[in-house]
Amino acid sequence: MIRSLILTTALLLSACGIPDSPSSDISGEENQTLIALINVTVIDGTGAEPVPAQTVLIADGRIHEVGPAGQVTVPDTALVIDAAGKFVIPGLIDTHVHLATDPSGVDNREAVESMLALALDRGIVSVRDMAGDARALADLKRDALVFDIHSPDIYYTALMSGPAFFTDPRTHSASAGLAAGETPWLRAVTDDTDLLYAIAEAKGTGATGIKIYASLGPAEIDRITAEAHQQNMEVWSHGVIDPAGPRDAVASGVDVLSHISHLRWAAEDSVFSNTDSTFWSLPVSDHRITEFLDSVLKAGTMLDPTLLLYIIDPDRPMTASKHDWVINVTRAAYQAGIVISTGTDTDGEIATLDEIFLMVNEVGMSPLDALTAATLNGAKVIGIENETGSITVGKYADLVLLHEDPTVDISNLQSLFMVIKKGRIVVK
Repeated sequence: MIRSLILTTALLLSACGIPDSPSSDISGEENQTLIALINVTVIDGTGAEPVPAQTVLIADGRIHEVGPAGQVTVPDTALVIDAAGKFVIPGLIDTHVHLATDPSGVDNREAVESMLALALDRGIVSVRDMAGDARALADLKRDALVFDIHSPDIYYTALMSGPAFFTDPRTHSASAGLAAGETPWLRAVTDDTDLLYAIAEAKGTGATGIKIYASLGPAEIDRITAEAHQQNMEVWSHGVIDPAGPRDAVASGVDVLSHISHLRWAAEDSVFSNTDSTFWSLPVSDHRITEFLDSVLKAGTMLDPTLLLYIIDPDRPMTASKHDWVINVTRAAYQAGIVISTGTDTDGEIATLDEIFLMVNEVGMSPLDALTAATLNGAKVIGIENETGSITVGKYADLVLLHEDPTVDISNLQSLFMVIKKGRIVVK
């Protein structure tokens, strides 16, 4: 009874003001409820080969029909867009951004809205924020949802960590006015934490996932994961949680691991930070790494590599051996068939296209597989694959039209013609 009451309250809080489909009562071409893309080549995001000369019919924000041009009946009232010679892909998804670490400072509303607008202009229709001030995030999410701001749709997490983490100044700015570690979205977890209440409160902030961050052992991760899944929340975790490591996270059943470099500790008996010069020279063919990747695949755990963090840059010291290791292990994970998404975790702008280019140019993904990583896989990582991520009848019409074929050259993602979000033309 208590569980039922808590969960009902959390659901009511998180669902407040969220309609099933976007409002369409504003007149004008961008807000047509019926749109037909005709003569377009469809790249559906599932990994299937491009299909030319198709019609995509959009009704009330969703994909209503996809089929050969001339065989799909287009109503007279539809806005018809002749996309001959163009290519349509699902809207891109970035699975690792930070929008509200310091809403009173660097993440002020004007700066964040500008960053989000630029992302949408580049074809990014959904982002996952990986821990910040849920008060600011809920406001941004609402305004993006109802098109009050020019922005991708926003999904976000509530962070759980051991008490030691909450000396980090970022936690204080993201919980300003309250005690860090004692808010529903930034929670210090101990053996005494009532996780039924803590996760219900987290869900009530509008978060759709729990992020497991640091200073937790295997037993705490097991408890958090089990209760979050009981309450139908995703569980997104670091690999290095210290003292717990990546093997513990996968064993607990987390849905996603972030930061590909953390997988290196799967070859160690404990987590430690004093790595020597040989640490990153471990071959990814070492049996401890290959066995770990096999366990990731069998568990269905997905990876959010954040490759842009590991690019050698004068402003961000990075050894060549570490860079090479993360590229090589990402390639091994890709070749093993593990689901990989495109998250950036970078400052200043949402550079999803750069992450996609790295997947192709350094990891060795085919352009088609990289597109799947940036669309359907991203939706799977967030837990929204039933609503978006592929050009599938019934899903939201989150679409990007391109002048050039990205499966021939991935840089053609920059040849943007139009962006449609939930059936509205938002960029043209």
